[in-house]
Amino acid sequence: MNIITDITSPNYNDRASGKEINALILHFIGDLSAQGALDTYANPESQLSAHYMLDINGDAYALVDEGKRAWHSGKSYWQGETDLNSTSIGIEIVNRGYAPTATPYPDTQITALIELCQQICARHPAIGTRILGHSDIAPARKIDPGHLFPWERLAQEGLGLWPVPEKQDYDNHNVGLLTTLHQIGYNPECDGVTLVREFQRHYESHVFEKGHEGQATEHTHAIATALLRMMS
Repeated sequence: MNIITDITSPNYNDRASGKEINALILHFIGDLSAQGALDTYANPESQLSAHYMLDINGDAYALVDEGKRAWHSGKSYWQGETDLNSTSIGIEIVNRGYAPTATPYPDTQITALIELCQQICARHPAIGTRILGHSDIAPARKIDPGHLFPWERLAQEGLGLWPVPEKQDYDNHNVGLLTTLHQIGYNPECDGVTLVREFQRHYESHVFEKGHEGQATEHTHAIATALLRMMS
């Protein structure tokens, strides 16, 4: 993985005082053109940026210093925090993403992403397991990095959590699914179907292949329960 340090976006400002970097947010650019995205981030009128962008071949571009506040999350929410730009590092990944043109992430690209994320997390240990998609923090607006993103593989490398339900998680019906999602960190002001859909996009992506996204099942509830248990 080659970090190109001489490509700097003008679209950043200072992080809010007292805010700690405690999250890593992953995005896709919705296109396969790295240059097009770089042109956007270089344009001050776009008001868009990220700390890094990762090309299909694994090349990484450093756009905004990690100590600065890049403009990648927009209106967002996670575990009570609404200024995610001030508390996170943002990585844009070159991928088309949107159906019906969504494409799998190449192995070379994901290997480079894992290396980059591990480096970032080593520099900012407060991130811990808070490695999220744009769709997790802005479920009513965003779907990236999409249902084809290999979250499980990242978790296998110590990046984020991948819940595997146990019998106790299937037996626990004392707490409603939406309450569990709110406790995990999802925005309680977002409607239920949207929250379930975006939770499934991250942890139960196979439902998108059947067009069942947003439809909660016993398995969905068990996954959410298992995830909350892992976080405690």
